[in-house]
Amino acid sequence: MLDTSKLLIYFLLILFPLGLAKAVSATTMGVSARIEPSCSFTINPLNFGVYDGEENEQIANIAVTCTNGTEYSLGLGFGNNTLDGKYDRKMTSGKNTIDYKLYQDKDMQRIWGNDLENSISGRGTGSEQIYRIYGLIPVDQPLLVGNYSDLVTISLRLQNSDNSLLVYQSSVRLEVRATVEP
Repeated sequence: MLDTSKLLIYFLLILFPLGLAKAVSATTMGVSARIEPSCSFTINPLNFGVYDGEENEQIANIAVTCTNGTEYSLGLGFGNNTLDGKYDRKMTSGKNTIDYKLYQDKDMQRIWGNDLENSISGRGTGSEQIYRIYGLIPVDQPLLVGNYSDLVTISLRLQNSDNSLLVYQSSVRLEVRATVEP
């Protein structure tokens, strides 16, 4: 019976003639990649429906997707109809207005704004993260018939790899609507 080690030697001698045997050398190659922070987001409208003078609460969602580990803050602007530069937001129908508020929490204690104090901070996971906007129309406002609306700009701020600030100020805006019927 033929020894397997001898068989291996015969096989190698047939495939690799002695004249082709050469020294093999190895080296290493550096490989690198850089992932820049990036984010995207979508939002659904905040529709209060028909306002009848009673307190009206509604919720809208912002879906944020950022690269894993990206630190960001999410802010809501004043809206198109705020006159005093505060977060006393107003929907309009012609010259008529209805006041409304936007909050970060379901208890409606933390106003959602666009400055550092009133925005929400997050960290990207590479997957979609959902944030809720809690909207409130306070009780006992004038019931003047009309379709009321406002647009609120959403700002998403994050740090670039060179520590410069990137701001995604979206053409996606929060649309706020309510109707007063006769």
